[in-house]
Amino acid sequence: MLGRAVAFGGRRLARLARVPAAAGRRASGLGPGRRRASLASAYAEPEVAAAAAPPSAPAPTTDGGVRPPIALDEVYVCDSVGAAEAVLARLEAADPAIYHAVDTEVDDIDLSREGPVGNGRVTCFTVYSGPDFSYDGEAAGKALFVDCVDAAVLDVFAPWFADESRRKVWHNYGFDRHVVENHGLACRGFAGDTMHMARLHDSSRLRTHGGDGYSLEALSRDLISAGEAKVSMKALFPEFFRKTAFADRANGSASRDAARRGLDILRMQTDDATRDAFVCYAAYDAKSTWQVHDALRRRLERQAWAPMTDDPPRSPETPKTMWDFYERYFVPFGKVLTDMEAAGIYVDAASHLTDVEKAATADKAAALKTFRDWAVERMGPDGALLNPASSKQIQTLLFGGAMNQKTGEYLETEREFDVDLPPELLPDGDDGASDRTRKLLVRSVGLTPTKYTTSGAPSCTADVLRELAGRPTDDPPVYGAAHAGFGGGPAGEEACVALDALCNMGSIDTMLNTFINPLRLLADDESRVHCSLNLNTETGRLSSRRPNLQNQPALEKDQYFIRKAFRAKEGCALVVADYGQLELRLLAHVARCESMLVAFREGGCFHSRTAVGMFDHVREAVESGAVLLEKGSSPEDSDKPLVKDVYASERRRAKTLNFSIAYGKTAHGLAKDWGVKQEEAQDMLRAWYDDRPEVEAWQKRTIADAKRTGYTTTLMGRRRNLPDILEKNRALQGRGARAAINTPIQGSAADVVMMAMLKIAESKTLKDLGYTLLLQIHDEVILEGPEQHKEAALAEVTKLMEAPFDGIGLDPLHVDLTVDAKTAATWYEAK
Repeated sequence: MLGRAVAFGGRRLARLARVPAAAGRRASGLGPGRRRASLASAYAEPEVAAAAAPPSAPAPTTDGGVRPPIALDEVYVCDSVGAAEAVLARLEAADPAIYHAVDTEVDDIDLSREGPVGNGRVTCFTVYSGPDFSYDGEAAGKALFVDCVDAAVLDVFAPWFADESRRKVWHNYGFDRHVVENHGLACRGFAGDTMHMARLHDSSRLRTHGGDGYSLEALSRDLISAGEAKVSMKALFPEFFRKTAFADRANGSASRDAARRGLDILRMQTDDATRDAFVCYAAYDAKSTWQVHDALRRRLERQAWAPMTDDPPRSPETPKTMWDFYERYFVPFGKVLTDMEAAGIYVDAASHLTDVEKAATADKAAALKTFRDWAVERMGPDGALLNPASSKQIQTLLFGGAMNQKTGEYLETEREFDVDLPPELLPDGDDGASDRTRKLLVRSVGLTPTKYTTSGAPSCTADVLRELAGRPTDDPPVYGAAHAGFGGGPAGEEACVALDALCNMGSIDTMLNTFINPLRLLADDESRVHCSLNLNTETGRLSSRRPNLQNQPALEKDQYFIRKAFRAKEGCALVVADYGQLELRLLAHVARCESMLVAFREGGCFHSRTAVGMFDHVREAVESGAVLLEKGSSPEDSDKPLVKDVYASERRRAKTLNFSIAYGKTAHGLAKDWGVKQEEAQDMLRAWYDDRPEVEAWQKRTIADAKRTGYTTTLMGRRRNLPDILEKNRALQGRGARAAINTPIQGSAADVVMMAMLKIAESKTLKDLGYTLLLQIHDEVILEGPEQHKEAALAEVTKLMEAPFDGIGLDPLHVDLTVDAKTAATWYEAK
């Protein structure tokens, strides 16, 4: 079956270069073992004890000299339809209260390029149901290995996978569910994901436990007795990870197909030399998942649920522990996220994205020509070889001769680079044998650096280039620092235009590589993209990848109208709903800030109101009636301008300040953002706090509490451990303090959005109307359903989002939640 495109469940499973499924979704290796803060001591003692009796036979040793932590005789291997039917009967007769840990191994997928929806073939799955369960009716405590090379064996287990009453736990359910469902099976009975549980228990593990903090290797290492931790696939089977082709064990020849794929899971599973070790490896994934789940469950049971409220709700349904919270909210939320992944969203890849890709490519070529034409004028013919993507070449060109601020050394005023010749400069009839490189001499134009890297060298980042360029194509033109640097006049103008083109190339590259091309390439046969939604941030906000739909360009910077590509399928409409100023409303709530609460009750633009309080001239203009905070009903006000129109610059500063306060930014950070002296930024910060003293008092209390306890909490009682705030290093302490006051705001926003999503997903009205939740981007949700029911769906979504509270885990706030909701054919039209 290898070497062909395989179809399951009506979807084409793309055959791309294979990488290990486990390595792709679970970081392999033990990580760098960075410093462990005092909070990490919670993992010092393993939760699960090793088995008292050693296995009767040692686990097989692989070519890597490593032995899996489970022996072959501790695994029951099921590789026929008859055996599968017998095992199924025992699973269906099992006590519904027990947990079954399930894992899959998957071939035909490249997780560096694609997600699991519609991609990947399950070659085997493993189950561990605890030390008292038997799959063969004889020995209890074994793990189950089900060989699915014959797809008929997997089909036997379809009823069990679909059984909602069988409690199945996973490590990264968002992967395993989809690859199982690629085969046409339903995957139900979700009862837990150890990645989500570990993040709920300690969201700081990536920093306190190294880069693999939430991998199954890392969790089993910390939660299971010594010698019982999961061993990575790479450690067990290093020969499958070598870049060169490995010898074909059957005939001794090099396997070109294996070299092309990079890794062959199916071969690893079926090759006689690796089969036994692979069975043990795969089986232990399930067993260690069960053990980690059991350990984390016990820890969450010991942690009291403590929501951020003076009067926590009390009812029979009120969570008492974080385990209660996990089961009540995170388990259904985990299912909602995978439902959204499976649904995907339609993108117009064939028309809109193809057209904008061509336009962006043409714009990039035009910008490159503008920059290189200028470079030729400055450098001669060699300017045509200058690589705008080479920071070293650009640094030498612009800032050669400048001093490194840390070493005191001077950059070379001219430097030679080896460069590849572009196709148009290759000799006629070039057959690849001629030398395609040449030397490029770059001489500096001698500009003065304005910013430096952490190593002290002149910086050439996009913001530096933009400062040099200005906005020379605006009407009227606004020339940057390069204008004076080149002596003004035509030379200065041309330099600014060239550097503007260089900036534009960078932004166009970002649009192509981050937005346009990933959407085009990842759209399936039905032109839908299925991103992976992850609960993997310290605040609890979602992230997404393949593609990253959380990171869409700001509307004002979306020159190619990317959001127009996201559209409803034929006969349907999108409902797009977004919370208004959610984080600021939450700040007003948690700080009990009267002036903010009044401002939100009175309505209008909160940022304009802030500008009135910050700037005397803006306040005087409002008091005199020259400008309005918002349009009123009075006829004489109809022609008067708004604050946001007349005092746009002041409003922008007020907006920056509002959100900076919520994120814990200091006067030093604001001064850098605004390009002003720190004293001026401090004065503005002081003015803001003087009008909102409750916020300053709340922040000081929250930081003091975090220093005392080592953590901060969200509205719904999720903890974020803060190892930095306990450090002696003042910079780390400052970072921890900012996180202490940011998490109750950003994390509580994540709580509110989660509750809204749960209500939307559970709404019988929306189900009856045929509307499905597709995406969540920060404080915004997108649904799709029949065109004829769009107004009713819009009303229901708005109602649910305005009141996401359940009176159990989340009570109403001291300020109303506002929702901006629209229905349209495309995401762009709904904004």
